[in-house]
Amino acid sequence: MFARLIALAALAAPALAAPIAGPVVPRSGEPWTLCAAQPIYSATVGPCARSASNPDVCVLERGSNYTLSITWTPEYEVESPRAGAAGFDDGREFAYPGQTFDACAYTTCPLRPQSIFTYTYPFHVFRALDFDKLLVNVTDGVFGPSVLCVEVPVELAPVEDASSSSAAASASEAATSDTASESAPASDPTA
Repeated sequence: MFARLIALAALAAPALAAPIAGPVVPRSGEPWTLCAAQPIYSATVGPCARSASNPDVCVLERGSNYTLSITWTPEYEVESPRAGAAGFDDGREFAYPGQTFDACAYTTCPLRPQSIFTYTYPFHVFRALDFDKLLVNVTDGVFGPSVLCVEVPVELAPVEDASSSSAAASASEAATSDTASESAPASDPTA
């Protein structure tokens, strides 16, 4: 039955909403979780360097740009979807800076049921931010229910402290000059 609906939806779907095989249901160990009940096909962050401790988690560099891409199917039509992105730092939520609340900036609008859409959210990892999870929530208008909600865990690469890096550079220079003086020929006191 679902395959028949997808085939019918493909005929009526907008050109940018391409049907693919059935939805993915997050299972234990998936790197992302749903916070609404819509069918989701994928959620990826790119470019992505994998974490050594958890290969499903992306390691993000401060000062760099990334894209969160979510492929999904809305359950009903939404003319004016509203978007929100939030970061989480050890459970504390904050509005992610630099976003627009018009979801149509990130996906094709209007949203149609039984069609597959890709929500593409480009974001910058600001140097002053700390977060371990990024949440995207798309609602039907300002106060409507969620039509897309996904949480994606991330890991931030450690920031090298400027004072420790200059101390390390000074130590390296001192070691180099010590090595240079040790390898220099000794002057001959009898000459």
